[in-house]
Amino acid sequence: MSTHWFGQRSPRANGWRYAAWRVLLSVGFLAVAAAAVVAHTSPATEYELSVYSSTPVAFWVGVALALGSSLLIAFYSPKRSERRLALFLAGLSVLSVTALPLLRGYVFYGGGDPLTHLGWTRNVLWGDLELSTLLYPGLHGVSILAHRVLGVGLKQAMMLTTSLFVLVFVVFLPLFVHTATDDLTVTAVGVFATLMLLPINNISTHLTAFPSTLAIFFTPLVLVLALVYLTERGHRSWVHPIGVVLALASVTTILVHPQQASNLLFVVATVTVVVAVKRRVFGSSPDLRPLYGQTLFFALVLVLWGMTHERVTEAATAYSDSVFETLAGASEGADTLAQRTGSLADIGASPEEIGVKLFLVSGIFLLLTAYLLGRDLTGRMEQFAPRVRTLSSFGLALVPIGAIMVLYMMGNLQTIYFRHFGFIMLIATVFGAVALGRLFTAARDANHRPVVAGIVVVCIAVMLTLSLLTVFPSPFIYKANGHVTDAELAGHEMAFENESPAVGYVGIRTGPDRYRDATEGVLTLGPRSERRESRVPYGRLGSDLTIEFEGPRYVVVSRSDVQRETVAFRGLRYSDDGFRALGTGDGVDRVLSNGDFRLYYVQD
Repeated sequence: MSTHWFGQRSPRANGWRYAAWRVLLSVGFLAVAAAAVVAHTSPATEYELSVYSSTPVAFWVGVALALGSSLLIAFYSPKRSERRLALFLAGLSVLSVTALPLLRGYVFYGGGDPLTHLGWTRNVLWGDLELSTLLYPGLHGVSILAHRVLGVGLKQAMMLTTSLFVLVFVVFLPLFVHTATDDLTVTAVGVFATLMLLPINNISTHLTAFPSTLAIFFTPLVLVLALVYLTERGHRSWVHPIGVVLALASVTTILVHPQQASNLLFVVATVTVVVAVKRRVFGSSPDLRPLYGQTLFFALVLVLWGMTHERVTEAATAYSDSVFETLAGASEGADTLAQRTGSLADIGASPEEIGVKLFLVSGIFLLLTAYLLGRDLTGRMEQFAPRVRTLSSFGLALVPIGAIMVLYMMGNLQTIYFRHFGFIMLIATVFGAVALGRLFTAARDANHRPVVAGIVVVCIAVMLTLSLLTVFPSPFIYKANGHVTDAELAGHEMAFENESPAVGYVGIRTGPDRYRDATEGVLTLGPRSERRESRVPYGRLGSDLTIEFEGPRYVVVSRSDVQRETVAFRGLRYSDDGFRALGTGDGVDRVLSNGDFRLYYVQD
């Protein structure tokens, strides 16, 4: 009899037991369908600070019921077909959560960078620039394709593109786990581990139209192709169909985001080196196909693409300078971290609290990854199949990527190192799933340890819940939702149409230039260094603004600004009294308002 949980033959049981599993599975599918209907029929009517609290409770009840059903069936149902359907149900449930901005009728999701990407996409559609001139045209190209083929608005097309990349992640990361282990029990754990979306940290990786994150979501497809190409035994010529697809997929990753593509290159290069060392030094792994050509091609295309874009060379220079400053002890990275820590303390939070909410589950998976890699380095993985032993070669890529992250963390590079951390968590998800899957299998097969197997399932459920609570920014993690309303966009557009070119803008924390990007395109503004973006000085919102600036100013205030500052940030920089006082003093007049957007004119 097979030792795999999914491979076991169904035991004979009473008919009512089989019926109970089928009923539970049906209830799960009905629950997630009802949840999607509830979300779609409860559209957002104004800015929502938290997608969690603003979405009807019935949606969350339905998702919870569906996920609970899928967990029980996936690990305890005696029928293999039901377990597979349960994994599909789990994926469908979490995809409905990640698609909430679409289901709830958000006009657009994601302030900041996503608004600028919307502007770039408009420029391409208007014929103002070629798609190939963009550093990472993947997001924009797919969005334009969805816009034209599906006939949806451009903003909705970009949100659909985000959901498409999430789907790629949810499908191919468990497939990579299954391809590597050939163990369907581990694959089941891999599905639920994938649905935790551990690469999302809401610091430098976000569940929105953000190329860096989308590149991470696309990477599992490349990993699956690389593993199959590496271990497939039938075709031995240099030109292999899977090799061609692998090369194309690698290039696609570069087009989505070159920085994350460089992390993927570290993975491919590490696997290449490890396999070569095993073959030449230890005489092992003779059946593995070398990846020399794939690695060289990937590296060459990445370098050539970077050399044709000035932003890459400028960024590389800035990063290298920061690293040298770090090594020389001249970095301000510690001061930056201290400042962020102090801000948390000012609003009654603590780094420990944020760390637990954002990184507890990630920390557990990193520990499991270290455990499995340690077993391999001590020779304890030799008992497993060749593909399982090959898996460790992918994990060793965490060493160079982790070293780069540490250098960035020590340097004055803001929060860019969390992009690398997001990629690290992609690899850690795989190893964590393998470790938990084997623990569940060992406990289940030992007759005296069924409780341990149950504890593993409960832990998976708890970690999945904690992770889903932080995939969207919310006051729970002292952040504001990225909801962009139609009224907010319309207000900015009206302000830009009627502005005086001689009057600059100030805003809450930042000016309105991202909205100008989204409505007028990016090219109309020239280089970012030439923009007139500014802010109202912290703590001065309710003061005499006529003496705060040299010359007249437009002050932009949106409902999202008020909610973010007074609720999520607890009045740290701008208080509720300050917002109430704005426009009541001499020399400050409100000139435009539509509910979600207000524009004030500050006299000279």
